[in-house]
Amino acid sequence: MREARLRPKYANLYPTLTPGQWEPAARVAEAVLARLLLLEISESPLLERVLPEEHFEFRG
Repeated sequence: MREARLRPKYANLYPTLTPGQWEPAARVAEAVLARLLLLEISESPLLERVLPEEHFEFRG
């Protein structure tokens, strides 16, 4: 199973996630997408990836 962990220095960008905690990457992506939709993604720049590698670590 692919997992993702939010890097602590980006915690302020993802208030619903716990930095440093490994979680299923699919659940993390759902949380990030839900937040973008709530912030009206049309007003935000589109990301190349939902979970940018500079913000998250991955394993699995």
